[in-house]
Amino acid sequence: MTEKRPFGILPDGKQAYLYTIRSGALTAEITDFGAAPVSLVISGRDPVDVVLGLDDAGAYARDDGYFGALIGRFATRIEQGAFTLNGKQYQTGKNEGENNLHSGPDGYHQRLWTFVPEESGADHLKLKLESPDGDQGFPGNAEISITYQVTDGGSFRLLYEGICDQDTPMNLTSHTYFNLNGHDAGDVLAHRVKIPALYYTPVKDAGCIPTGEIASVQGTAFDFTEEKEIGAEIDGDCEQLQMTGGYDHNYVITMSRSGLRTALEAYSARTGLHMTVETDLPGFHFYTGNNLTRRPGKGGCVYDRRGGFCVETQYFPNSVNVPAFPSPILRAGEKYRAETVFRFARRESRCCHSKPFVNK
Repeated sequence: MTEKRPFGILPDGKQAYLYTIRSGALTAEITDFGAAPVSLVISGRDPVDVVLGLDDAGAYARDDGYFGALIGRFATRIEQGAFTLNGKQYQTGKNEGENNLHSGPDGYHQRLWTFVPEESGADHLKLKLESPDGDQGFPGNAEISITYQVTDGGSFRLLYEGICDQDTPMNLTSHTYFNLNGHDAGDVLAHRVKIPALYYTPVKDAGCIPTGEIASVQGTAFDFTEEKEIGAEIDGDCEQLQMTGGYDHNYVITMSRSGLRTALEAYSARTGLHMTVETDLPGFHFYTGNNLTRRPGKGGCVYDRRGGFCVETQYFPNSVNVPAFPSPILRAGEKYRAETVFRFARRESRCCHSKPFVNK
């Protein structure tokens, strides 16, 4: 049975809850407000909580940092907040200058999701949400769910599902911030990262709308095909990084979906933790917390700039307006399904292989 306890009262007077799931070395806490992971503790000699979070649902309702946010109906950005589908133009909210960020001011991360007890248990949790026709400016009545699962082998699995009665963009992601040193351990610049992707999508300006080009990472600060520190080139002379204040860009994993692929690996020499991210989505947004400012986090800590990084698996930003990008359109009556898995292991040194967790 999934553990459940109160997690504060929301501004509208509704009660939010915190759910705990555990298996092997992993214990995850997830709130039904925004379907957000609040903590992910990896046990061992020195337990580490690798997820940035807040103390209660009220704090999540007030915050604008998207901590752990379940993003929908469309992740990342839409230029001018507008798109055309089946000959009809739709307008979504403009909440980042003239553009739409994470579906606007009334995102799914500001909704109270419904717990599905019959499809939840000690190691997994399912939450669902109904999004009516016209919600956020998107067409169709959509039913959406997220299932979180932890495994004995050290995996934190996210399964997104959805269906809609009209054609609609569907691009769900998790905006969880990770810090393998611990959620309260300062910046992530010393984390070593490897990204096998050979291409990324450059942006026009600080608004982070892609130019439409699919560019090679070779010879650029975006090349992580060989493991290097996040901070190695983040403040260098790369114009793309200067415009956005750090990494805030989409990497191209594949142009057609075909099973789980490795998106990113990250390693902390301080804790020995190694994280591998796998997804069946075509891309992911690598964000290094450039816009985080000093703000209170859970347990009395303070989160500051670059205190965490996000691996937002997704369809490409503004893909509703760029025909050359993989299409994020879900056709009426078809089922949406996407999977992302965060695998954790211990790695004693850079030259050693990772050792997956086992249940003892």
